Order: sequence, then C-alpha cells, then structure tokens
Amino acid sequence: MLLDLVGCRGTSMASANRIVQISAVPPSTLKLTFADGNRADVDIRTLLVLEAFRPLSDAAYFAQAQIDEEGGVFWPNGADISPEYLEEVAASSSRAAG
Repeated sequence: MLLDLVGCRGTSMASANRIVQISAVPPSTLKLTFADGNRADVDIRTLLVLEAFRPLSDAAYFAQAQIDEEGGVFWPNGADISPEYLEEVAASSSRAAG
C-alpha cells in the first residue's frame, strides 16, 4: 500500500478528500485540513528513511511542503504523498488514540 500511495504525483489518482491547507512542523509532522473539513496531524517520520524523503530530515527543507494539483503534498525534490495515504494514516492514528 505504501508504494501505491506515496510517490504518485503526476498520476491520474483522484481524491474525494483533497488536502486544502497544510502546515509543516519539523521534524516530521504535517498539520492538514482536508476538503471535508477534517483536520489531522500526520507524522511521516517512517517515510524519512526512503531515498526521496531523506532531504526532508532538514527542518528548513521539510517546511517547503506544498499542496499539489491532486490535493496531495509535495516538496521541491519531487517527493510527494497522496491525499489517500495521508487520510489513511490520519484515520489509523485517530483509531489508535481513541
């Protein structure tokens, strides 16, 4: 599942629940607002071991997160995360917490 949902920028994956607002909080948290109004803090530290995500270990670089045309998150080096993956991680974290 990780490979299907991470690194999908430029594909035709459509998301009913796009990310509409993002704040990157180093070292590895994305504060997200989804199109449906739900908000979530998603920790992506497990992705930082992947080659494309290693530059994100630098706080200034991590802070350059942006929303792409499909409603996912991307960085200048091309590292990206789909909204579906982020929504699933947010839901998993919510289930674990509550």
